[in-house]
Amino acid sequence: LPLLKDPVSATARVIGYARVSTEDQNLDVQLSALKACGVKPEDLYVEKISALNARRPMFSLMMKFLERGDHLIIHSLSRLGRDVKQIHAILDELAREGVTWRSITEPHLDTTTAAGRLMLNVTGAMAQFERDQIVERTIRGMAEAERRGMNIGRAKMFNAKQTAAIKRDRKHMTREAAAAKWKCSAGTIDKYV
Repeated sequence: LPLLKDPVSATARVIGYARVSTEDQNLDVQLSALKACGVKPEDLYVEKISALNARRPMFSLMMKFLERGDHLIIHSLSRLGRDVKQIHAILDELAREGVTWRSITEPHLDTTTAAGRLMLNVTGAMAQFERDQIVERTIRGMAEAERRGMNIGRAKMFNAKQTAAIKRDRKHMTREAAAAKWKCSAGTIDKYV
């Protein structure tokens, strides 16, 4: 991607923000695109955390250090937030602080025009719809797996034979002694007994 041809002051810092929702997702596409748009490594804020998480440390740090005249570049609006209300709040804050912004994959979004604000609402609604569909598919998939007898969630620490042995040990040991023997917490012993 070429450098963005925005009406950005030559003295303005170009800040980049990249985010994926989970640790196993890859940031390479976003990082390459942001660097191609002129974002320097020292002006790049990156994190692997859900947009629904109220505590996004790198996002908060970036918002704290943005200054009037800076230009924020994101790969897409969904990197800022997952629902229209959250995205609007962030963009309103940027506007109040005098920070301009650009979405690489949504260059048509210009919130200084009525058409741009309409497109922002449509784009934000689509991001929220996409997330809602993912949640619904996940819930349906988990329900189907449970119906088939698959264990959903964390694997059990002890099998049936070990559980029986733990119960026998607990008859003549304290929970702390049993926990030490089975290399787990006393609470885990209570759960299996």
